[in-house]
Amino acid sequence: MKFSFVSLKKRTKRLIVGSGVVAILLAAGIIQQQFFEASEVSIGRQAQYRLDSYPWREAPHRVRLVHDPSEAFSLRRQLIRQATTSIDMCTFLWKDDEMGLALLQELVAAAERGVKVRLLGDGIFFMRQPAKVAAIAQAHPRLNLRLYNPLDHEVASLEPSSLEKMVLDFSEINQRLHMKILAIDDRQALVGGRNVGNEYFGRDEELNFMDRDLLIEGPAVTDIAAAFGLFWNDLRTETALELDDVASSSPNTSWLQQPTGDFVTEKKEQPLWREVDRVAVWHDRPGLIGSEDEYNYRLLADKLVALVGGAEQSVIIETPYLVLSERTQVLLKELRRKKPEMPIRFLTNSLASTDTWQAYAAFQEQLRTMLGELRLLLHLKKPGSLRERSGESSKTSSLHSKTIIVDEQKSAIGSYNWDPRSGIWNAEIMVVIDDTAFARELTQYMEPLWTPEVSWVVAELQQPIGLEQIDAIGSTVNALLAETLGINAWPLTNTACFEYSGSRVLSPFHPDFYDHYTSVGSFPEVSITARKRILTNLLQPISGTLAPTL
Repeated sequence: MKFSFVSLKKRTKRLIVGSGVVAILLAAGIIQQQFFEASEVSIGRQAQYRLDSYPWREAPHRVRLVHDPSEAFSLRRQLIRQATTSIDMCTFLWKDDEMGLALLQELVAAAERGVKVRLLGDGIFFMRQPAKVAAIAQAHPRLNLRLYNPLDHEVASLEPSSLEKMVLDFSEINQRLHMKILAIDDRQALVGGRNVGNEYFGRDEELNFMDRDLLIEGPAVTDIAAAFGLFWNDLRTETALELDDVASSSPNTSWLQQPTGDFVTEKKEQPLWREVDRVAVWHDRPGLIGSEDEYNYRLLADKLVALVGGAEQSVIIETPYLVLSERTQVLLKELRRKKPEMPIRFLTNSLASTDTWQAYAAFQEQLRTMLGELRLLLHLKKPGSLRERSGESSKTSSLHSKTIIVDEQKSAIGSYNWDPRSGIWNAEIMVVIDDTAFARELTQYMEPLWTPEVSWVVAELQQPIGLEQIDAIGSTVNALLAETLGINAWPLTNTACFEYSGSRVLSPFHPDFYDHYTSVGSFPEVSITARKRILTNLLQPISGTLAPTL
């Protein structure tokens, strides 16, 4: 084995950057715990009053749900091809793979036929390759690429030299653009959870995402366009060609022009449109995300608190990452106090199906609270289940949809993950529809996610007398340490995933639950030597501190 000073230098550089970022996140998490304490929440009638005070579009709209990944790609291509005057497209991440390249070529073709194209991405995560970004930015005069809040005026940042800025200006740099929007001719708009890349359209060989878009026609399209405009025109947004590393790079035009082929067969069936009469578009605003004052009625997170806080019968939340912020914990405690028996159901990923183990570590650390005081119904998706909904080509099907349904009446679909990052730092957008028929259609599609064939249910373990008391003492002491230091000194959990093994599907809070379910451990279908499992266990003790930034 040859010794390489170059490879050693690269490994050392990665270690310095990685260690620095972890240290910064730990320090920032401790600071953020001081800022983001329990905020004002509304429950019941007060929540309903707040909901009604927000602007709603009381007018006929046509809406269409898009679940299938191939259809999601075909629809984007179709909308771009149909555009005659303008295309506004916003995304957090755009990959330089086959599907990403194919859509970029569609945007260039639209610009060539006279359409004004505005492409807006996150300044760190959009595409971290200056030469390819330069090729996109120079592809056509009518295609304008801008990036929100880049670090050090570069697309390929996060180098050791940028760590100082991250320390000194963490709140500003940590604000990211996570909205996903495609608006065509001010007439139609697509909002949802999909970024642009193979795994979002069912074409990756390892992991594909189950996701959801909402196509909408009607007056609310104006509000979606306004959300795009706020970030497009914000002072933090920079033209791609003016970024230092993009401006100094030779455009990789050969990559942008290479043939892509026809990856997706157009769907033959007629799409199902539904007419609804009450729609709202809720989104964050530049300058408000990352604020030290967590409660702000103009923040998307606090509007969602009012939506969930007004529940009288049921709450269903589908989210790929589940980490409870202080705001959410206060909300759910109040909701549970007012409605002790109301089902509050969360559909999320298991460690085996998730693409982000860091957030799962924080989720694992909160399970005692979720199951004890809050009595949440937690369903963790199995990695091989519902592959027909994400793309048969991959080994793993991962949940990526962001959806809320309250009382089978109000539904919200968009980019908001149920975690502190979406609640505090990321700019997000959700479309809310107040319509019973639409909510029921959406609920029926989501119902398989809480069946035993598709998901494991999380429950507390039955412990022998003695061990249960020791665990209770340890967790009590740990709660005091976590409150003061933000560190979990008692990382052992009295929880596990359970597999259905009986004849009755029951809630984990039912007295007969353990007669029909068998524990499969905390990390089923993940090897004990798997990297994500080892790192999850290592991060879990400090994940409470890091939760606001994970």
